[in-house]
Amino acid sequence: MTRPSLLALGLGVYSAVAFSAPLGDLRVTDSRGVEVVVRAPVRRIVSLNSDAAEILRAIGARGQLVGVSNLSGKAKSFWGDMADIPSVGDPFGPNIEKIIQLKPDLVLAVAWRPGPDFDKKLKEFGIPTLRLDCYDPLRVLKDIETLGRLAGREAEAAQLTGFLSGIRERIEARVRTIPDEARPRFYTEIYTDFACAAPQSGSAQLCVMAGGRNVYTDRPTTHRPTVSAEWVMAQNPDLIVRAVGGAGGGGYEGDSPKPLEDARQSIMNRPGFARLAAVRAGRVYVIHRDIWLGPACYVSVAYLAKYFHPQAFADMDPRAIHLEYLRRFHGMDRAGAQAFP
Repeated sequence: MTRPSLLALGLGVYSAVAFSAPLGDLRVTDSRGVEVVVRAPVRRIVSLNSDAAEILRAIGARGQLVGVSNLSGKAKSFWGDMADIPSVGDPFGPNIEKIIQLKPDLVLAVAWRPGPDFDKKLKEFGIPTLRLDCYDPLRVLKDIETLGRLAGREAEAAQLTGFLSGIRERIEARVRTIPDEARPRFYTEIYTDFACAAPQSGSAQLCVMAGGRNVYTDRPTTHRPTVSAEWVMAQNPDLIVRAVGGAGGGGYEGDSPKPLEDARQSIMNRPGFARLAAVRAGRVYVIHRDIWLGPACYVSVAYLAKYFHPQAFADMDPRAIHLEYLRRFHGMDRAGAQAFP
């Protein structure tokens, strides 16, 4: 994999550029709806959230990361130059002593984990915690803007949000012209068998943005309610989307689509599924978690839009969009195997 120099990408100069503005209090509404006051620009950041770490690198703030959680969910080849940043352990149960030793000005975490005792403990040492999910398709652009303000990288964040919002707006403009009755009914399965995407979940939002209608219409307390094979067969969706990840391969781990192809085939081979409209039409699709949610989520929407409405999006090349994101914001020139077929 060829990587341009950080300087060539505008990602390597941190001190004089990033911290030219004086420190000041910045009021931020976090992913729980809680207002948090942070002293900005933030010089030393520990991120327990890998999506936030991806955004910070994309906006040129990699040098402000002094600690990260285990950067799971994406291959080592994706993180590249992040490997030398000290790890503070599991994102939902990190090593608090190690975080304190790193003397961060701010710790980033997702909304609900670790629990509130984590924030209280760090507060005793004068370290604030900011809960930003950075994965919700409806909020990720705002989260990028917030991280840009916190890191003193507003201009770089604006470049990233401009690129991503351009993808989203292009898709939404076409989807708006498609009548409801022409939008396929989708069943989306998230990472494990029969873990369905509830309407309020980010996973369902991706599919709705792409011009689909969710067969699951209840609003349970969990974003991934478990359903049964019989339930899926009773709904008889027009198409099936499965998000995959973990140790099964695919994603940035390699260029072979076989792990994704195997996951697709295993769904199609389930007892009774041969009768489903989606399976009969071959409309079963697999997307890797590397792009499913987080800052690259609109790449997933591009794939989904093409799957859902192939004629309306015949000219869209999701892989090319993904490569542009990687080249412009991460200095990478390969995307791996992210979707099948």
